[in-house]
Amino acid sequence: MEKVQRTVLVIDNDESVLDAIAVRLADQGMGCITALTGTQGLQEFRENSVDLVITDLNMPGYDGISLAETIRSTSQIPIILMTAYPSSYTDCTEHLSRTLMLTKPFAWNTMLDLIETEFALSSS
Repeated sequence: MEKVQRTVLVIDNDESVLDAIAVRLADQGMGCITALTGTQGLQEFRENSVDLVITDLNMPGYDGISLAETIRSTSQIPIILMTAYPSSYTDCTEHLSRTLMLTKPFAWNTMLDLIETEFALSSS
């Protein structure tokens, strides 16, 4: 049985973070689509088939909360929200189902474990 490649959409206005995550996901055999803004990320989400979204919360303009709410209005795809200030966003994210918070800085294994957990849940 052939293993299905999963595609992850990663959105972060910090290009070095975006590139680092994309490289790590590729190393794990995952496809990766990247976007530097929430607006660009939403466009990529609408134009591509993705299995998971990872987005920074604190971005100028269309932030991660707005992006997650827009995605959640049409899809139950898993979303991982990254932030250095998780307590600042707890109230803003409680209503978003299938959404996990990842505190920056994080260990790569922590991110990979969250991704694998979400993919396992999606497959069951």
